[in-house]
Amino acid sequence: MTAVDHAFDEARFHVHHEIARGGMGRVLAATDRLLGRRVAIKVALSTDPSTQNRLGREAAILSSLSHPSVPPIHELGWTRGRAYFVTRLIDGETFEARLRRDDDWRAAMAIVAAVAEVMDCVHRSGVIHRDLKPNNVLIDDAGNPVIIDWGIARRLRPLAFDVGREALHDLDLTSPGTAIGTPGYWPPEQRRGESGTPLSDVYSLGAMAFRVFVGWPARDGVTTTALDTAPSWLRDLVTTAMAANPQERFPSAAAFAAALRRGLSGQPAPRSRVQPIVFVLALALAFACHDIPPDRGPAVAAALSSGHWRGHYGDMAFAVSGDHVRGVYTYERGMFRGRIIDGQVVGRWCEAPYASKRDTGDATLVADATDVTGHYRYAGDSDWAGPWDLRHVPSPPPRALAARLATDTWHCGGSEL
Repeated sequence: MTAVDHAFDEARFHVHHEIARGGMGRVLAATDRLLGRRVAIKVALSTDPSTQNRLGREAAILSSLSHPSVPPIHELGWTRGRAYFVTRLIDGETFEARLRRDDDWRAAMAIVAAVAEVMDCVHRSGVIHRDLKPNNVLIDDAGNPVIIDWGIARRLRPLAFDVGREALHDLDLTSPGTAIGTPGYWPPEQRRGESGTPLSDVYSLGAMAFRVFVGWPARDGVTTTALDTAPSWLRDLVTTAMAANPQERFPSAAAFAAALRRGLSGQPAPRSRVQPIVFVLALALAFACHDIPPDRGPAVAAALSSGHWRGHYGDMAFAVSGDHVRGVYTYERGMFRGRIIDGQVVGRWCEAPYASKRDTGDATLVADATDVTGHYRYAGDSDWAGPWDLRHVPSPPPRALAARLATDTWHCGGSEL
């Protein structure tokens, strides 16, 4: 076992080399022997709970998005106390590397427009990136951009996930007042330590356009003299996107992309630089985000509430109220509490709740009409984990289990989810 693989299961993953390293984690190129595919593994650099939470939060945010230009999450796990997740390995180079070897600014601007269109879909799914820059965009073999490094991304609505001792519901793990992002690309509000909005990403898109044309990042905002040789439409686009006041920027990433493509094609600008192209843009967006999945919450709730479930640890029954889920199962009088988040049930489980040495941990479940599948992890040992696999039984739950479901309260320490 070598130092680079962090004790990954050698029967499953063969680690080749390190691709990149940041403040929170390192990215490894590997082969998944079980499924016969090349993957990238991002693993936390330390066992510090804050680092674990951030990596798990990044995986949870990525798993809530579905777009060809956003890396899909294949697996989330732990090795030697460190969280890791597995995603698609992108063959290609960073956008920054492309810019350094190719000075075709119009072709590069088309890539910026494509990134903006991806980010509009991401924003409509309730996520902002907060660190858009050429080094966080990979260009794959087909020439398509893939946006990476979602470590400081933020959900605009609550998201729970199963990393650390308890599931978290924090919107933002960044301490208030902490500047976030990368100089040259971060908007003024992020430099001031504010959380940011979709318009913060619009600023970063404008900063990317500035970098493409000028050849270096902007410093503390746009420098108009650096754009003296730029076409007037490009000067207008960059200065609008990088306005210090967010309300003076383009109203969305889609509006920015439309203006950029219009300038590249030589079409006339609309009367107002920030006026959205309502009709044409609405038609385009009707198809642009088709890969973002619909809300599966109601279907999950209906599946869990139907009949009961049976698996290795006996029978299990669920009760659902809104997005809150309670469950009980026969083995060791086990109980589960969680919430439905982005089509998954994320929460905590407990066995032998009345005993002095009870077992507790975290779990993430996915339910449909026939199966409940997922993974659990013990709180006392981050490497002690396994699958959660149940099959649907259409009949009502056994009487004793139904009685427990109606009366049992959480006796496992901490708070209910």
